[in-house]
Amino acid sequence: PFFKPYDSAGNVIKIFEPPNTTLGIAVPPPGGIFANDAYNAGLESKNYSYTLGFTNNTNLEWTINREMRLRAAISFSNNQPGSEAFFPADHTMFLNALVSGFTELGSYSQTRGKNTAGDGRLSFDFNKKMGNHTIMVATGVQAQATNSNSTTIQVSGIPNDYLNQLGLAYGYGSITKPNAITNITRSISSYA
Repeated sequence: PFFKPYDSAGNVIKIFEPPNTTLGIAVPPPGGIFANDAYNAGLESKNYSYTLGFTNNTNLEWTINREMRLRAAISFSNNQPGSEAFFPADHTMFLNALVSGFTELGSYSQTRGKNTAGDGRLSFDFNKKMGNHTIMVATGVQAQATNSNSTTIQVSGIPNDYLNQLGLAYGYGSITKPNAITNITRSISSYA
């Protein structure tokens, strides 16, 4: 391997090569700082997502007689997605952020959402054959509504991996803030 992931004592190395400031060189190395991703495996961190969903589709068809048929369909779906990500200040993703200070090191983000969708259809068909002629009539209506919302909170300033709770952070940092999105759509259509 080009870089050795362990030092002579068998400990995992965080940075493969020391930065130029440690070596007393004014020019940074080409390609930037090379961090060892295996170092992050020993830290207490979180990065996962989940979804809880429910869907119901119901269709009804009534053949009134040979010429007339009535159809109805209704569907409903509901899901609740979410995700959490926690990276302590010692994580290698903060190597370049050391100059920004303690309040930017370590981050915790949490996203929660809820999505619902409802759809209903009603249609009527009439088909009558009279000798060489056929009369066909079709009419229907459809309505649909969707509602989705999500809230994302990201905080920073978490010094070590034992403070892995959202409320133990220093604050929102200088570039992050809570974010909420709500989207509602409704439509109705008919045909004849």
